[in-house]
Amino acid sequence: MKFRIIVAVLTITIIGLFAMVVYQAAELSSKNKDLEVTLAQKDSMNVELQAAKDQLRLKEDEAQTQLDSLRKIATSDIWNYTKETNTLKAYTNYYKDNGEDEHFEDIIDALKGLLTESGYVQIKESGGKLLFTEHEVPGLGDFLIAETDRSVRNGVIGANRELYQNETQNTSRNGDVILLGQIVKEVGKHRIPSGKTMWAKIEYGN
Repeated sequence: MKFRIIVAVLTITIIGLFAMVVYQAAELSSKNKDLEVTLAQKDSMNVELQAAKDQLRLKEDEAQTQLDSLRKIATSDIWNYTKETNTLKAYTNYYKDNGEDEHFEDIIDALKGLLTESGYVQIKESGGKLLFTEHEVPGLGDFLIAETDRSVRNGVIGANRELYQNETQNTSRNGDVILLGQIVKEVGKHRIPSGKTMWAKIEYGN
């Protein structure tokens, strides 16, 4: 009798364990299916994301191409305006904005054509007031902008004759006047003191 009871209990236990294993296996199978669906969705999302990235990159390339085209058109218009203006200020400003582009040699030739005269001007007063301000254009040279009208001379007034023989032989006015705001090119940045004042040799155009 006891044996039968034990067998019955064991049978019930085995059936219960088997049912539990079947249930857990079903749960695991369901979770695996859910995981497969999730992975499939993730893969689909990755594909869509990559497609969106590719589309964005394509639009960025198209925008850059259009921007480059517009920049070339704008640069061309600015260059045409620079040539029509044909002044030192126009050419130096163009160079500052665009550097050594395809018009660099044209700028050099234009400056040579504009800088046809030379002479000496006072660039600083004895009290320290600057009569010209520097307009640096690396690659083109040293330029000055007149802060007031200044007469151009053939030499430097009051400079040491022993040190600056060539610059002091003839100090008369040459008849030209550098006007307020006019740009001139400083020759060699070779500045000549005269007392407490300062002079420079320049090239300029009328």
